[in-house]
Amino acid sequence: VLPWALGTFWPFLAAWALAAALDRPARFLTARLGLRRGVAAVALVSLTVLAAGGAAAGLCSLLVPQAVQALADWPRLWSGVVAGAESLVRGAVPAGTAWQEAQRRLGEALGGLLSGAVELAGRAALALPGLLFGAAVFVMAAVCLCADYPRLRARLVRCVPREARGFCAGVKRVAAEALGGWVRAEFLLSAMVFAILLGGFLLTEEPYGALLALALAVLDFIPVAGAGTGMLPWAAVELLRGSLGHALRLTALWGVAALARRLAEPRVVGGQTGLSPVESLVSLYVGLKLAGVAGMIAGPVLWVILRGVARGGVWDGTLRDLREALRDLRAILAGR
Repeated sequence: VLPWALGTFWPFLAAWALAAALDRPARFLTARLGLRRGVAAVALVSLTVLAAGGAAAGLCSLLVPQAVQALADWPRLWSGVVAGAESLVRGAVPAGTAWQEAQRRLGEALGGLLSGAVELAGRAALALPGLLFGAAVFVMAAVCLCADYPRLRARLVRCVPREARGFCAGVKRVAAEALGGWVRAEFLLSAMVFAILLGGFLLTEEPYGALLALALAVLDFIPVAGAGTGMLPWAAVELLRGSLGHALRLTALWGVAALARRLAEPRVVGGQTGLSPVESLVSLYVGLKLAGVAGMIAGPVLWVILRGVARGGVWDGTLRDLREALRDLRAILAGR
């Protein structure tokens, strides 16, 4: 049910989150400037949408020309990818029947990759009208919710039993801090990697540098992947093709980005989530074992939530009851 609910109601959920974030600025405008809540909501949502649209437009102006050029050069780029992959396989597999089998599997893998890319592009094109309509609904819902947020929030609080309000408020506060801190930390680290890669690609005049830097930064956002997942095989293919200088430049740029991330990660993650390096490592490992990549992302967040809830004394009564039960059990056993 959860994926369906998120896919259906995401404009309203995102609008509620934006209304909650803009509640304090709206109160400031109504108290200091004497604006009506609806006028303040329209102004704040409009400024937020314009700022986000301006940032997206600036990024698109940098990426779209390179994406169009990449599509125009796609046959040449694809033949280079095939040649590089064949060189990589030829270096690891001897000639003969094994090499023919490797060629066959390589062709199947590349064909599957191309089919997947075409299918993904088709799905994105089909989903674009719905996404644009959802964005329009999101803007209208954000204005309505921001204008009426205090009353709606009070009604929602009244629906929660009085004895559970303190618990829900504590969980909400800890969850917001944990999830927000983790996302901010990963976003800051990925933004730093993007800036380093973009600067390196511009200095080395790498074709499609901005597009490649963005793709690698998105890959770096995934904990189990990282930018090296794309850059190191790329450097290996360039080395096998005879482009030693290009391979060394790619390896050196990846080394700089990886070193900067490793140096900044403990401070950024610890500062945003309050986790020590050991806690971060344990939560990442346990999350990976339990739920794969999604578990790596959710593990630190859930650990921060559980730790905050425990520190808030939510389970003190339960632990006290367990201690009493153990004492009663020992007394019963001793009496026997």
